[in-house]
Amino acid sequence: IYSYGKFSRIIDFGNVNGEDSIAISYSSASDRDYDLNAVILLSNNITCHFFSLIKLNLDIWYHVGFSVTSSKASLYLNGILLLQKDNECQFNPYILRNISYIGKSLWSAD
Repeated sequence: IYSYGKFSRIIDFGNVNGEDSIAISYSSASDRDYDLNAVILLSNNITCHFFSLIKLNLDIWYHVGFSVTSSKASLYLNGILLLQKDNECQFNPYILRNISYIGKSLWSAD
């Protein structure tokens, strides 16, 4: 991470219409408090948020991982499980996501 910004994208996996996408970002609702977060966007306009409340320092490399199965979603930092919760959104992990970015957003407005 080189600078703090709202919804600074780390990983974005999705499709053209943004449905059934996974977005991992370093984001904030304000200009001060930034956290590592994951968002799952479903085709039925449901958004599931995973807030880690983990602060990351600038100019340091981090390994961020996210996995989802039919029953659980997990967020990792440097190989350590930060957050795991039931797949309450009923996210389908078997959908092919054709557009994937590292350090860039699927949405041009971000």
